[in-house]
Amino acid sequence: MRDEVQGWLEFAKSDMENAQILHKAERYPAAVFHCQQTIEKALKGLYIDEVGTLFPRSHSLAEIAQSTSFPREHFPFLRDLTSRYIDTRYPSFPTERITDIYDEQYSADVISKTEGILKWILNRLNKT
Repeated sequence: MRDEVQGWLEFAKSDMENAQILHKAERYPAAVFHCQQTIEKALKGLYIDEVGTLFPRSHSLAEIAQSTSFPREHFPFLRDLTSRYIDTRYPSFPTERITDIYDEQYSADVISKTEGILKWILNRLNKT
C-alpha cells in the first residue's frame, strides 16, 4: 500500500477513535462530525489507491466515492452524513438545540455504520 494511502487511513482510524471517545463523553454532535471525517479520509485513501490520482476537492462523500468500488447501496448514508459536516459545527437550527437533534441513539447508529464502512474500506485496500 502506498504511503500516501496509509497516511489517509491512519487519520481515518484516529477520527474513528475520536468519535467513539466523544460518544462516551456524551458529546454526540462532535462524535457525528468525526464519523464524517473518518469516512471522508478513508474514501480519499481508497480513491488514491484505485484511481491513482488526487481525489476531487470536495467534502461530499458520495462525490469522492463515485469513482471507486465503494458499494452504491451505501450512498444514501454518505449523502446524509455529508450534510452533518456543517450541521454539527455551526448553529443552523435556531429553534432546536443541537443536542436534541444529535442524541445518543443517533450518534450510536452513525458510529456503527461508520465502523462498518471503515472496515469495508480497510479490507478492500488490504486485498489490492
